[in-house]
Amino acid sequence: MQTDDLESFLLVSQLVANVKERDSNVTLLRIKVSDRDKPHTPGWKAKYTIVSGNENNNYKILTDPDTNDGVLTLVKSLDFENGYLRELSVQVENETPFFSCSVKRVVADDLWEVDYSDPEAGSTGIGFKPKTLTVIVNVEDINDAPDFVPPIKAVYLEENDKTGKELQTFTAIDKDGSLSSEFRYTVGVDPAGWVSIDPKTGTVITTQLMDRESPFVINNTYTVILHAVDNGKPPMTGSGTLVIHLTDVNDCIPYLLTPHIDMCANETASMTKLAAQDDDEDPYSGPFSFNLLEKESLKGKWRLDPTHGYSVNLIKEENVYSGIYILHLEISDRQGVSSKHNLTVTVCDCPTSAPANCGTRRLSSTTMGASAVGILFAALCLMLGYSVNLIKEENVYSGIYILHLEISDRQGVSSKHNLTVTVCDCPTSAPANCGTRRLSSTTMGASAVGILFAALCLMLGKTVTARPARKDLTAEKS
Repeated sequence: MQTDDLESFLLVSQLVANVKERDSNVTLLRIKVSDRDKPHTPGWKAKYTIVSGNENNNYKILTDPDTNDGVLTLVKSLDFENGYLRELSVQVENETPFFSCSVKRVVADDLWEVDYSDPEAGSTGIGFKPKTLTVIVNVEDINDAPDFVPPIKAVYLEENDKTGKELQTFTAIDKDGSLSSEFRYTVGVDPAGWVSIDPKTGTVITTQLMDRESPFVINNTYTVILHAVDNGKPPMTGSGTLVIHLTDVNDCIPYLLTPHIDMCANETASMTKLAAQDDDEDPYSGPFSFNLLEKESLKGKWRLDPTHGYSVNLIKEENVYSGIYILHLEISDRQGVSSKHNLTVTVCDCPTSAPANCGTRRLSSTTMGASAVGILFAALCLMLGYSVNLIKEENVYSGIYILHLEISDRQGVSSKHNLTVTVCDCPTSAPANCGTRRLSSTTMGASAVGILFAALCLMLGKTVTARPARKDLTAEKS
């Protein structure tokens, strides 16, 4: 049986290691020992322990199983500014405690008096003290990044406040007085481009109006990252954070979530839901007040019920026929800030119990289809004879209107037509040209076919009677 009867000896009593600050996970040095016990036995294997100087757990030491060396590793970086000389005490002993004995003398009855060198021998032993080594670590200074003091600042600001407003002044310090003596401030991250910083003083000001409803504002806060760059080699950059808390003002107006809806041309009254939204927060948003403009002309045809809430019901009375209607709607928030909207309602025949889907009948603004061509062609033909003036009053808003028109000759033979009028904003003194806004259809409906047929007949010197599909084709908004 092999015992640890030959002590491990350190080859030196002091070692020196050099390391750069901020280095980590690097081997500092290897500690060598000599042991004459049989290799790779517990009595030969060395056990190393850092007994002082590792209070912050910057180091670790392990035994190389092949060479029995102690491998000292820096696992957490050191800061030159906290001390450029570090001292460690490393203790070494065998895995099996060292043991030795010697016969001092022979006593009666062939008994021996023995001296023990055993740390566990108690009061009879001479004891054993592990060997200790001193390690000196030299920390080399390198250029550190500037530090913002404090690293995070906050400011509270009302949205849409004036530009050029001073928000905060940031201060950075550089602990490397010997490596860099000055630095400059810059804006690192500013997604919306709302601020600037004085490169010398660190004062942050607004360069644009800040909008709380911007997609760059999260939970009413806008975050800016600022940098301080020193003049070291290489230059180092420190970062600070400015958190801007934006308070809401009533700068948004309510708007319809769906400006185009479909409804079925039922024989009875029907309704659909209208919903609005306001990007402002309470109390500058809903619930809203809804108001149909031009109530007199809509009486008996369209109404709202209720008129207050986040959504209301638009009710179509039974005497509203198939067609396209533009209703002028005013929506107000809780503070009375309002907006006016054109609500386009397409009324069409629907299969029994099917939901309204007038998509194939809805007019499109990108091309002029067959029905629009038919209306335009008929109007041109009719104007070859006598003409009248169509007068638009001042309270007619931009939009598309379908007027139901009846034309009679001298003998009383008449025909009925849909006249599409597009009202749009025009430059001052310029003639009306709403071509890019005019709606057209991809298919030619029954009314357009009738109009085109009437126009062709008039060109041939004949008269026809266009029979309407329904009664009461009085002028209605579209």
